[in-house]
Amino acid sequence: MVNELLDIPKDIAKYLLTDEVVDEQFELSGHTVFTSISRIFVKNGNRVRDISYAHISSIELQAKPRWLVVSIGILWIVIFWIVWNYEGIHITAQGHSTSFSRIWGTPPGSFIEYLWSSIPGVLLVTIGYLLKKWSIRVSVAGMHKEQVFSGDKDTLHAFVRLLNKRRFPSSNTISGGKAA
Repeated sequence: MVNELLDIPKDIAKYLLTDEVVDEQFELSGHTVFTSISRIFVKNGNRVRDISYAHISSIELQAKPRWLVVSIGILWIVIFWIVWNYEGIHITAQGHSTSFSRIWGTPPGSFIEYLWSSIPGVLLVTIGYLLKKWSIRVSVAGMHKEQVFSGDKDTLHAFVRLLNKRRFPSSNTISGGKAA
């Protein structure tokens, strides 16, 4: 039996029917999700939620850039542009004039030096877009809030495939009996 291969917590096992078998387990951002043929169990700390596949109305897979990393990269580029572009600005306070470059240090002298100093900012923006944060939103009938699960891309894709396979069992085969 699959139940013997998976480490099923007692607070999940007590909800299983006599012939029900837990066949998959997913670790998703603070949630441990156990699946059987007819439903999923979402464990978050001491809380267990039982969701029937028939009650899942929609699933949305999202990939969002890491906006904090992108923002830091843009800020880096803008600050170096300001320092490079406004080298001759003088700030006057209480009748004394101070050069902008004396406050921030010596700004880059050429456009090439500005480009070199902007490379970390460009890298941060690129990394923020490439290393996306993946999540799925599951709408369940009878629940006011959507269930949101985050994790790595491959695990979430496997979880979505399993949910769709169990939600629509008749569409898993094509005419002639071959599996899709």
